[in-house]
Amino acid sequence: MSGKVIIVGYDEFMDLFVPAPPNEQEPTAKFQSLNFERVATRPEAKIYQQLADAFNQDWLMPKDTAVLTHLAYDSEGNKVDKTVVGVYLRSDVAVQDGTKTRLAFVELPIGCKDEHAEGDLSDDCDDTPSTGDEDLRQLKRDSAAVFEHQRRVHLFTLFISDETALINRWDRSGVVETAPFNFVEHPELLGRFVWRFARMSAEQRGHDPTATRIDPDSAEYRLMEERATPPQAVARASGHDDDIVPGDHARAAFAKSLKGGGVCWRLEVDDAHKGTRYFLVGRPHYVASGIVGRGTQTFVAIDQADPQGPFVYLKDVWRITSMGLEQEGRILERLNSNDDGGPVPFVPTVRCHGDVENQQTCSQKIWRKKHPTIPEEDCPLKAHRHYRLVVNEVGIPMTRFTNMEELVSLFTLCIYAHGEAYNRKGLIHRDISAGNVLIHARVVVGEDGVLLEDREPLLADWELAKNVYEPDEQPHQSDLIGTWRFLSATALSQPSKRIIVQDDIESLFHLLLYHAIRFLPHNCDDVGAFMDAYFDGYAEQDGLLYGGAEKLETMRLGRLLTPAGQALRFYMLPKKMSVKLPSQTTAPQHNGPPPPSSITHSSSTPSTSSTLSHKKISPPKQPRTLHPVNNLFAAYLQRLSAFYTLYGPPLVPELEESRDEEDENDDGEEQFTGTPTLLQQRMRAHLAAFQMPKQRPQPAASIIPEPLTPERRAELQAIAATLGDHKSMSAMFLQNLASFTWPRRDRCPDRLPPDLKPERGLKDGIISPKRCADVTLQTSDRDPKRMRSSVPS
Repeated sequence: MSGKVIIVGYDEFMDLFVPAPPNEQEPTAKFQSLNFERVATRPEAKIYQQLADAFNQDWLMPKDTAVLTHLAYDSEGNKVDKTVVGVYLRSDVAVQDGTKTRLAFVELPIGCKDEHAEGDLSDDCDDTPSTGDEDLRQLKRDSAAVFEHQRRVHLFTLFISDETALINRWDRSGVVETAPFNFVEHPELLGRFVWRFARMSAEQRGHDPTATRIDPDSAEYRLMEERATPPQAVARASGHDDDIVPGDHARAAFAKSLKGGGVCWRLEVDDAHKGTRYFLVGRPHYVASGIVGRGTQTFVAIDQADPQGPFVYLKDVWRITSMGLEQEGRILERLNSNDDGGPVPFVPTVRCHGDVENQQTCSQKIWRKKHPTIPEEDCPLKAHRHYRLVVNEVGIPMTRFTNMEELVSLFTLCIYAHGEAYNRKGLIHRDISAGNVLIHARVVVGEDGVLLEDREPLLADWELAKNVYEPDEQPHQSDLIGTWRFLSATALSQPSKRIIVQDDIESLFHLLLYHAIRFLPHNCDDVGAFMDAYFDGYAEQDGLLYGGAEKLETMRLGRLLTPAGQALRFYMLPKKMSVKLPSQTTAPQHNGPPPPSSITHSSSTPSTSSTLSHKKISPPKQPRTLHPVNNLFAAYLQRLSAFYTLYGPPLVPELEESRDEEDENDDGEEQFTGTPTLLQQRMRAHLAAFQMPKQRPQPAASIIPEPLTPERRAELQAIAATLGDHKSMSAMFLQNLASFTWPRRDRCPDRLPPDLKPERGLKDGIISPKRCADVTLQTSDRDPKRMRSSVPS
């Protein structure tokens, strides 16, 4: 990642980051007497022990020890099976067992190579494969894992290659690196660093003082174990074939965060109005990849002020301070407030929030000093500030929808919430994505006293939201705001474009399609190819990435096509196929892209039959009954196509359509006639308020654009205007729900290929085109087929 590394001289590095202890004289003579020749001349397998022996001297490291440990798998789950070395506190558990690498305890990760490494950290600092040395890349990956397992402000690492050493300091903005130095000819340089490092405080070493490890023998830990225990006597009332009671998804996720021997923490949140609050957490529920970036981590947490109360959701992030973005908590406070017509529904409720002390990145400051003639806004390193937010709601991934009727109903309410935020509060979300549109399960008591689960949408993660009345502060910046897969085709084609309502409404279309292509029967035989082309496609020009052709063509032509050129069609589930309904309660998701475990197929996923394979599902034999969602997509595309015909970017060369065989429409024989769910009751109330005529099946749009006569232009303008009208879009959804029979059971097992990484190209909400290319290339190294792009640059 060019531009993210600042190389400085050894003395400057030490003066900046590794100060001499104030009350102790440096033993210069001892530094010079250190003999590292045996380290440099040994084969790689013995370097680690020689280095540990050289470091493990009481005068050099009085409270630390260098320990050899076994690394079976790297931070990405790849089997490596090698010995590594790191510096640990003598009191830590990693020193006691001495076998397993404990990244939750390492103080100084060390990488070693018995010959000169080809490359350095300047090749890339986003954990992307470079042309450099594999051991150096392994050190980068392990460093990222340290940030995941520890609560870190910054981290020091050391790399030894032949007779050369590099010292690095990582933070969320970038990495400062010493120029390579010969530690055999100048042992005092390496010796001085190790001696000073051993005398630095935990805060100087990079530990976050507002995060405290919880002792497994403490009362706090016993409380966490108690709260993680399933309730013993709660009536089953979910109506599903599982043993999880309504509202128990948060407890189940919290219990999962305590498994596996991870470290638990007490985190402080300093709210300007509510004072300091404390929250108990286990392992993070979601972790953004890499070191450089916002470093988002989220947790299901216990509020120590209400230890027996509901679980809450804590978001720990290094927010960008250089892009005019407001604190997410302040945005939520505005959405939750009674001003401007009252609280906006279906958004998180802020409990407390605040910046973490004065924790800010400094790498960008060093870069600016090194480049005084370059304008500050052109600095490739962004300024970040540590921030925590706690909300009351613990969301469930939208992938856990019960059936398509529920999913469409939830999306309808999301449009309503988006409109309320826009029209009453003057806020636009700007990051509609799979990780931010969730399900919130509330437990209510029914008329007969039975516990019921009321499922609502939760439009979360407002940290990229913008006041619609304020101008963009950086209209020239090339960083895209949002999540690549779900950005509008216009935003992907014009990276500096201001995001407007129509972009967010289009993102909801892509999100609905994303769930349909994964969980409904259809005539697309290669879901991986479809995902590559439509959601992940890109074109490169002058070093920047732009959206692919397929998404733009779909928007302009109003036509969904399979990779084979057929019209994409969704079908009812075959009657003979018995697919278990998904659990209404599962591991939660909130504020960020979903972790791989939540959207890749697993044989234990409760929503699939044990006899079905997610890769073997084929469209049912003729006659095939079309699913009513086809009508919704056609109506949606009619509006999108009108908008793009009038206002969108130029159309790429047209595709010829391959005609598919005829399918039959059907009213559906699986209409749910039992007691309506709370969500169905809510949708019927909305339907009654709109008084709409019955919707007829929508014909597919013509593949050839019509000439724009004045009459046709006026017609398109009227249609396009509805795309930015929240009430009109809600009516379109409600009309389709009311006009067709939606089956109760229509999900099939997840058809997303396991080797297709979720949210590829995403850099924690802020997308840099060049960084996005690097992430894509990383995936392509493992599977070239996952890298296809049909758009030439």
